[in-house]
Amino acid sequence: MSLSFSQIGRTYPDGHGNRVFFPFSDISFADEVVSFKVGNPAPIDGVGPENVIGIPDYDDAKSNNYCTLGYGGELIVKFTDNVLYDIEGPDLFILEIGPLTEPVDVFISQDSDDWVSVGRTGGGFSSIDIAEYVEKTDVFRYVKVIDIKGKKSGKWPGADIDAIGAIGSSVNFQLNASVSFDTGKSTLKETSKELTDMAEKTGFL
Repeated sequence: MSLSFSQIGRTYPDGHGNRVFFPFSDISFADEVVSFKVGNPAPIDGVGPENVIGIPDYDDAKSNNYCTLGYGGELIVKFTDNVLYDIEGPDLFILEIGPLTEPVDVFISQDSDDWVSVGRTGGGFSSIDIAEYVEKTDVFRYVKVIDIKGKKSGKWPGADIDAIGAIGSSVNFQLNASVSFDTGKSTLKETSKELTDMAEKTGFL
């Protein structure tokens, strides 16, 4: 059994009327908020960091599907079911919505202690190529974005983030031992072997 990227992946709204393709679909996006320091001034109507988690879901008709950082605000998120690493071309995407494009400084980390600066976005749907900052074998779970205090935008000062996604992504692929092996035997069950083969062919292992 083998699957292509076109069968696994899907497109998502970028918050500006377009769509973008992520090869690994929903697992490509950050799963957990580690910390949030709202900037000053903060948004008048607070829009929480939990709205960054998961797939891009900004809707013009709703006001709660994104996070406003505030002027100089800082957000740290974590990938739990996948990891970020360097591939050819862009590796990380920051989906920033709203009529103004408000840039952020971007950092990545393996352990949330030591941070690597990987550049500044241009606002809007912004891609980051981490190649010049990391080794090919490095993997990262944490992303930090900091509003650069470039613009004050009234009611919602600072960047408005809908989602953070990794194109250079690898799945945490695990097989339960009871599924993988028959009792007292060291050879893989046929179903487990098929899963393993599929994972290797699609880049999951």
